[in-house]
Amino acid sequence: MARSRNIKPGLFANEVLGEADSDSVLTFIGLWTLADREGRLEDRPKRIRALLFPYKPEIEIDKILAWLKHELFITRYQSNDKCYIQIVNWSEHQSPHHKEVASVIPEQKLSMESEMSEEKSVIKQDVEHDQSKHESSMNQACANKVASTPLIPDSLNLI
Repeated sequence: MARSRNIKPGLFANEVLGEADSDSVLTFIGLWTLADREGRLEDRPKRIRALLFPYKPEIEIDKILAWLKHELFITRYQSNDKCYIQIVNWSEHQSPHHKEVASVIPEQKLSMESEMSEEKSVIKQDVEHDQSKHESSMNQACANKVASTPLIPDSLNLI
């Protein structure tokens, strides 16, 4: 069942993964070893935890999978009443062996673009909210700085 996969140096330069906890990063990498040649696997959190972390029952894989989905590293979908995971941009980062068995897991019916678009919309709203909070705090900081700057009488002369 174990497959050979590549880890590129860019993984370590990814800002999102760089700030993530090590269990999340290892889970993401571990998913590659569980995924078929198309980057798909069954979405069975208990089984995934048992396969990736057999000696760490405290790891909450479902929470990690939810985070990976939120951060657009994976998509989670259903087909024929079964749940699956698709690793996003799989073919850009992995080159499965040509003799590896073809996937038996169905493709995601809902286009990944529309789901990612929906996720990006939520993220964009969060970013815009954070930016407005930042701008507000910056404006307040600037206002405080101006208010605390003593007036120099000569600078008030316009002529």
